[in-house]
Amino acid sequence: MPRRSFNNVFVAVNTVPPRPRPTSWLPNPTWPAAADGNCYFRTGEFPDGELFRRFAYSFPGVADQVDGTGFPTLEALRGGGSPPLPPSTIFEHSTIVRPPGYEESSIAEDPHFRHVPAPADSSPDDDFRLGMESPCRGGGVVLTADLRVLDGALPREHPDIGCFRSHAPPLSVGVDGHRTFPAS
Repeated sequence: MPRRSFNNVFVAVNTVPPRPRPTSWLPNPTWPAAADGNCYFRTGEFPDGELFRRFAYSFPGVADQVDGTGFPTLEALRGGGSPPLPPSTIFEHSTIVRPPGYEESSIAEDPHFRHVPAPADSSPDDDFRLGMESPCRGGGVVLTADLRVLDGALPREHPDIGCFRSHAPPLSVGVDGHRTFPAS
């Protein structure tokens, strides 16, 4: 079964000095995996560091093993930016076997949740639904047919990035849904 990561928000809250820990790991491009349409956000006292890391891997037709490395930005992974960077080896390999390539449409910016005043602390009042100014609204990738069924998405819909749709009601849990998040 393929491992796919589409349209998720990944938040890394860094409250201690940086250690070599990425926000996410990239799979070997020959594995049955895909990742795109995600939002990556680093915050806290120490927001700098690797966005992605990949392990060393072998790729068909390439004589030498591709070394493991980290990527501080999406531009370092997929190329582009100013001045323009070339695409990384893993991105080029992923475009061959998993087009359009790992994280081709992903973003690295603040998702602008409705109400999360202190990312390092949790509260029942935290509201992880997307705010009106969120770049994640309608920013996801169109899902494959099998995932659209699970997500309830329309065939050509670019869904919101994240687990709560922009206009979703608060999450209700417990017996008869009496407990809501954010707290009412």
